[in-house]
Amino acid sequence: MSDLNEKLAAIRHMLAEESISGVAVEKQMNFSWLTGGRGFVGLASDNACGTLIVTQKDAVLLADNIEAQRLSNEETGWGFRDFLWSNGEERLRLLKEIAGENYRTDTQLAAWFYTRRTKLSEAELSNYRKAGRECASILEDCMRKLKPGKTELDLAGELSSRFWANSIEPITLLVAFDERAKKYRHPVPTGNKLQRYAMGVICGRYKGLIVSATRLVHFGTVADEIQKKTKAAATADAIAINATRPGQSLGKIFDLICDSYSATGYPREERLHHQGGLTGYMARENRVLPGTAELVREMQAYAWNPSISGAKSEDTILVLPTENEVITHTGDWLYINCEGLLRPDVLVL
Repeated sequence: MSDLNEKLAAIRHMLAEESISGVAVEKQMNFSWLTGGRGFVGLASDNACGTLIVTQKDAVLLADNIEAQRLSNEETGWGFRDFLWSNGEERLRLLKEIAGENYRTDTQLAAWFYTRRTKLSEAELSNYRKAGRECASILEDCMRKLKPGKTELDLAGELSSRFWANSIEPITLLVAFDERAKKYRHPVPTGNKLQRYAMGVICGRYKGLIVSATRLVHFGTVADEIQKKTKAAATADAIAINATRPGQSLGKIFDLICDSYSATGYPREERLHHQGGLTGYMARENRVLPGTAELVREMQAYAWNPSISGAKSEDTILVLPTENEVITHTGDWLYINCEGLLRPDVLVL
């Protein structure tokens, strides 16, 4: 059974159990989960620009006359019904006609979609591995080719161009050079020119799945302060990755990160930035908080991002039955061995 058919079967089983006539999938993340398609016009769209309607007998795309043909031809392959873009009443009439009066939206069924969306199929694992390799290779290559005098905007532009050329959507590009890397946890790129130290952070989306990674480079001898902070962040990251195994609570992993900060001389750094968490069709499906009771499951993806002012460690991992796989590990970088794992170090250029 294909990935799509398995997901349709799961939805139809839920419809029967809940006595629902149909479901209208309106959220971008669920649109991509179901079809692998790009159901957006703007990269940051929360809602898709078309609605996927699933009933016991049908799977239909409903979209306005601007988007319907494109979404059908290029993103879903589904048959469609369309309406004049300005006629919201006609959309609602068609929605009820196709889905039935007792339909629900994916917002109303958010918990059900969250549970299914965050457990990856074999096809999704394959797509994620491809995306992880490409994103990490592009990030590392662009960081390796940096030269003093380049601006943060230059690097962001190069990353964006390379991502698009590989069918990856650059949904987040954060770049900080020198003092900005020490000052800001979310450094939106500026015209600031590189002198010696650079941080590049990416979230790249492929078939709806989001890869996160961070890399650091330095020209000349790395200051002891930067080296120490990088090792501390990498240690916290390694501890989190090792702990991200089925049955472990997310709150416990958060506590382990906090303990690691304290043990390496940087207590309470968690107060200055979130620590990452469950990822997939959202950059963070669940941004972990103290006391989060949710448990890690097999076939999920995580991206932890411990940071200390001026340093950060971040990769994307898959939780497999017997081990975790770091899909953004290329083997072509400078690494630190932390807790038995190779974590990215500051690359000296």
